[in-house]
Amino acid sequence: MKFNYLVFLFLFLFFIGVASASQVSIEGSFDFSAKQCDTLETNFLIKNNSSATQVLDISFSGDLKNWIKFGPEQLTLSANESKSVYAFITANCFANSSVYSGKIIVAGTSSLE
Repeated sequence: MKFNYLVFLFLFLFFIGVASASQVSIEGSFDFSAKQCDTLETNFLIKNNSSATQVLDISFSGDLKNWIKFGPEQLTLSANESKSVYAFITANCFANSSVYSGKIIVAGTSSLE
C-alpha cells in the first residue's frame, strides 16, 4: 500500500477581535508533513501582552479546517500570562498529495478588567 505524503504549511497567523495584534503573541512551529490518515500533535504558546485579562477563542480557517482541533478552544489569560494550546491534525485518508494551508485565528471575546 502506497501512502502519499501531505505537506501542511501554516502560512499566516491571524488575529481578530483583539484591540491590536501586539496584545497577543503566538510562538511555535507551524510547518508539518504527514501521511494520509496520520494524526499529528503539536503545541504552541499564546501570550497575552496586554495589561488586562483577555478571553480568547482559538479556531482555524483554510484547507485544513476540518482536519485540525485545538485543546483548549478557549483561554482566559491574565495580563502577561502565557498558556500552551495543543493542535491535533488528522490528515484526510483520501487526500491528494499537496500543500495545504490555513490560518490560526485568535479572537478576543471580551476584556476583563
